[in-house]
Amino acid sequence: MNNLFLIGFFITLIINNVYAYVEGSKVSTTYLSSTNKFKYSNITELVVFGDSLSAIQTNFEDMSYMRQYNPEGERWSIHLSDLNNMTLWNYSVTGACVDKDIVPRQYFSTTFREEYEYFLERMSAGRMFANNWNGNNTLFAFWLGTNDISNLNHTLFPQTAINQTLETIGDIFFTSVKGLYNTGGRNFLIFNVQSIDETPGVYTLPGTVYGVPTNFDADVHHFNEYIQKLSKEFTTKYTDTNIIIYNIMEEIRYIQEHYNDYGFISSTDFWAGKNLTEEAIPNYLWLDGLHSTFKANSIFAEDINKYLISIENNDEEGNNEDKDEEENKDEEENNENKDEEGNNE
Repeated sequence: MNNLFLIGFFITLIINNVYAYVEGSKVSTTYLSSTNKFKYSNITELVVFGDSLSAIQTNFEDMSYMRQYNPEGERWSIHLSDLNNMTLWNYSVTGACVDKDIVPRQYFSTTFREEYEYFLERMSAGRMFANNWNGNNTLFAFWLGTNDISNLNHTLFPQTAINQTLETIGDIFFTSVKGLYNTGGRNFLIFNVQSIDETPGVYTLPGTVYGVPTNFDADVHHFNEYIQKLSKEFTTKYTDTNIIIYNIMEEIRYIQEHYNDYGFISSTDFWAGKNLTEEAIPNYLWLDGLHSTFKANSIFAEDINKYLISIENNDEEGNNEDKDEEENKDEEENNENKDEEGNNE
């Protein structure tokens, strides 16, 4: 009987370990320069591109923004800029995809390509805010791809064509990354695309959404892998570049799995549509079927901030380790020389 109990205990332990998620910071990826070290402590400017997951209603005339507009509250970018005392330049626009010629959107006209143009018009050489940033003190951040994947026409094209389209979107995105590099950008933070199938708006409507099959995550996986490939190729070619890919997919899954620990009442339920007061929002991970609450955004930012600090600290420790290894090697060589001299005597 005791043996059966132990067997059951270990099976449960194995299952829990297999299905347990970890914080995004623990499974993110870096492509770091050996000649231009990433120094998060030197970053004073945060430039953000994205869609409604990042948008904060920026006034592009003077780059001012609303810290909080009810009921959504602060986005992750505001929390992150506060944590590292950075000036925030947020070009994100609700509804944005990368290129509307590939993924047309009837009610949303602004795309990432236009956000990039907004940046050039305001912060490239000779423009209004050009002196506010440089390659060493600025981090460019991107959270894109959700609208592109979820608005592709999955009924007309085979998966191979969808994959080719996703790769084209990735190529266009990196064309603008190259443009930012040409203007002086050297540090880039890219969010992978979260699981779209596991967001409440899709999860609670199994089968189809607006008549479209909801197996989005095959596309998410392909797109994320392709962005990884392009990031590696980019940093191999431009060796003074740092690209950090933050695993927001894993971070959201981790929070969902541990929602009780964060004080949320559910991993999938959302606040909107229940006639609840705004005071109830902090009880929810999700504001609606796609967007996270300001409390969840703050959790994202804290994990990102922790990760960026660790990159700089680990790099410094790595240098110290290299230095220690060189000193140990010199000491061993000196001892060997002394031994040889002693033998000669």
